[in-house]
Amino acid sequence: MNHFEYTTQLLNYLDGLKINQTIINWNFKGKTDIAFGTPGGSWDGKGYLFENNNKGYKFIIRSIPNKENGYIVIESLNLEGQLYNIRLNDNKKFFSKDGITKLLDSFSMTVGYGKRKRNDVKNEFLKLGVETNVISEIEDNNPNWGKVLIDILNWAILREKVKIELKKNVSSNIDNDNLNQTQKQIEMIELLEYKKQIILQGPPGTGKTREAKLIAKEILGLDSLEDLKENTQFKLIQFHPSYTYEDFVRGIVAESKGDRIQYNNVNKTLGLFAKEALKNFMNSKKVPELISKEIWVEENYLKFKEDIEKQLQEVGEIIIKEKTKPKITAIEENALRVNRYSNENDSILVKDNDIIYGYIGLYLTEPSIKVKENLSLSKSARSGMYYLYQNLIEKFKKYLDKNKSEFKFTEEFKPEKIKKYILVIDEINRANLSSVLGELIYALEYRGEAVESMYAVDDDNQLILPPNLYIIGTMNTADRSVGHIDYAIRRRFAFVDVLPENLKEKQGLENFHEVLFLEVEKLFKEHTSPEFEVKDVQLGHSYFIDKSNEENGAGMDIRFEYEIKPILLEYVKDGVLIGKGKDIKKEIEELKTLL
Repeated sequence: MNHFEYTTQLLNYLDGLKINQTIINWNFKGKTDIAFGTPGGSWDGKGYLFENNNKGYKFIIRSIPNKENGYIVIESLNLEGQLYNIRLNDNKKFFSKDGITKLLDSFSMTVGYGKRKRNDVKNEFLKLGVETNVISEIEDNNPNWGKVLIDILNWAILREKVKIELKKNVSSNIDNDNLNQTQKQIEMIELLEYKKQIILQGPPGTGKTREAKLIAKEILGLDSLEDLKENTQFKLIQFHPSYTYEDFVRGIVAESKGDRIQYNNVNKTLGLFAKEALKNFMNSKKVPELISKEIWVEENYLKFKEDIEKQLQEVGEIIIKEKTKPKITAIEENALRVNRYSNENDSILVKDNDIIYGYIGLYLTEPSIKVKENLSLSKSARSGMYYLYQNLIEKFKKYLDKNKSEFKFTEEFKPEKIKKYILVIDEINRANLSSVLGELIYALEYRGEAVESMYAVDDDNQLILPPNLYIIGTMNTADRSVGHIDYAIRRRFAFVDVLPENLKEKQGLENFHEVLFLEVEKLFKEHTSPEFEVKDVQLGHSYFIDKSNEENGAGMDIRFEYEIKPILLEYVKDGVLIGKGKDIKKEIEELKTLL
């Protein structure tokens, strides 16, 4: 039996259950939309809620047919989290042979935001007297899906017990050098959840940027770092000395409009990313009725714009209201271009959202909200020109009436699942942070509160950093030529040291040149100038990884000659490394004999 047949037949069995039906000691409580911690938010499709009659356990089971993968997901209402995501195209989790199909536990488990070692998970199962990883097995020719369901639910109890035990062992000390790499990552994520912005600081070559990406991968529930490339909830940028507020937050751009140049205020990297995160955050709070209204109005408004565009192709311009001068002259992205008077140069852009939310306020809200009192609209719409916007809204209403379009509430639309957005700023201290951030220094600390930008975008000066936006900066502590981070900014970030490590000792990495690493470490301990701290300047572990077996990689002889030695000699030139009575340059040259 393949995974598609397995998940399809199990789903059919679940669909056939009746509410309050009891299967052995499990009671079916009905379908549910509740979902926890799944990659990208939540699974499509209903979950099936079961409660144990004797022990009070409550689990949600999902069987998700998919011709490429297929999933069975177990979630716990008791822990409010996912217990197991069984991807069935993995032979460590699903196996079929000789007419017998087995569902398996790979002993992979996430506690907090990090995966536990499989041996640790397996040992906890052994403590419970479980010596097998077989969750359930069935005969392909005579499958008993009731038995499969009970097997999965009973195994969920075991998974929950193991997870609780492993959770007890999570340490809270981020500075403990004995914490393994996974545990350190968990602590960094927990710190980021609390503070909302952190800076990973350390000397060159300690893998700060990679660590930032690994944190993002775990938070977003992705399988690999490659998945970050196409993920809209992740963004990586690099600061440089000439980086400004206008590059990062908001600025002015010149756009060609036929025979004229138009200057517009626009959101830049952070402004755009924060806007996207805020949109998701706000949508997650909306009631289904409002979502249903928005979707209905937006769909019909797009048809309205298409109709306007056809008319413009025929007649060139459209009077908005009879016996008045304002007219629609063009369709633009997210807006209509309107001439208010006969003067062709007197044109303005009327944003689509002002018409959409103006219509909702006037005709789909009780009591109705007048245009000039509707705070969902731009300042322009609520200003002295409100009559123009009102006439456009009425024109849209006439279009709906003509096409006999009428809003009907449907419960199929649910609030968006809240997502997390992660911005990684590499070399964050290379720019003048106080200047680049501007008024956002306040917004970093007071998430969800609006601050006034010097640039108004869509007639709105307000900027908001929502609670679901996280910022990870990386900082090279050896680089003294870069901008200073003042106390006001330091107070709003948490700083985490990412220091050089002996990867052979800590991780058992065979292609790590331990001897050279230890000698260079000794060089720094003996020759670092009193003006510097060793931990801020010592070369990081990534310099000592032999990459000769990698595609386009290099061996340690090349890495020493062209990467390690040049930076050590630069340190001598800059006074970071000093001789202290010895020929320091000679010592550096002699390191080559260790290769």
